[in-house]
Amino acid sequence: MDIDAYNIILDYLNLISAKEIANYSGLAPSDIKLLLRHAMPDDLYLKTAYQIGARKVSLKLKNPSFKANYSKKMSASVSIAIRKKLQDSQFSKSWQKKAKLASLKGNLRIKQLLQNPTFSQGWSKRCSKAACILQSSKKGIFDPRLRAARTCWSIKGLQKTGRKLNGPNGEKMYNSLEITVARLLLNMGLLYDYESRIKNPGLNGFYSIDFMIDDPPLIIEATYWDKVNQKCKKLTKKFIYLNNQFPNHSLILVTKAHLRDRYKRLLPDNINVLTSKELEQFILG
Repeated sequence: MDIDAYNIILDYLNLISAKEIANYSGLAPSDIKLLLRHAMPDDLYLKTAYQIGARKVSLKLKNPSFKANYSKKMSASVSIAIRKKLQDSQFSKSWQKKAKLASLKGNLRIKQLLQNPTFSQGWSKRCSKAACILQSSKKGIFDPRLRAARTCWSIKGLQKTGRKLNGPNGEKMYNSLEITVARLLLNMGLLYDYESRIKNPGLNGFYSIDFMIDDPPLIIEATYWDKVNQKCKKLTKKFIYLNNQFPNHSLILVTKAHLRDRYKRLLPDNINVLTSKELEQFILG
């Protein structure tokens, strides 16, 4: 191997491209590539070529305009490639399995990190800041154009999530407490609408009411969610809105006896917090 060929190979291994070598060697880039392919093992030649390409891209990415366009093209390219692969049933099953496992691992890791007070506090601040930015800019899930889609997703979620028990009218219900309330109402000769949806200006576009009764005018929510503070924040907003929409209806929360006092303490005074046994007495009284 002559000295020029040796120097060309050495420059190439130092991540100088064939085009750059051609500028000072007097040889055509195609001749330099041919020389390199003959003198070097294929895997080493290709590995060096990828490294040279990556170096060029890395330098170009310092330009904000190039970086934005490059990111957009790469995202589209990856998305198209994945969609094509997902058409293969075997790949699709493998992908879903890996994605589910990665999600479980991610959730477990976040739960572990959230046990650290410093991390937890920082996480909450960042999430709150991000939500405020999205809400003020009307982007992401707060985009008004996505309101119909959010409503559709929420309705599908209500239909699929946890409603596995059969109510007395054949409707699918969430838990035994709802079934108890439904049976009590029917035994008293009261007709109810289960999970009726009322439009609201909120994120999902509607509220779902457990039991809506016209005569006597009652709105009943049934829950025994043990994270009482969290649940009461949501229920308070919901009941305030429903009270404005249906001022003549009595607002009732039915819960288990051991949770009754906690819910009663945190909810507004106009909400009647009752057990299922107390509900019958309330209606009759």
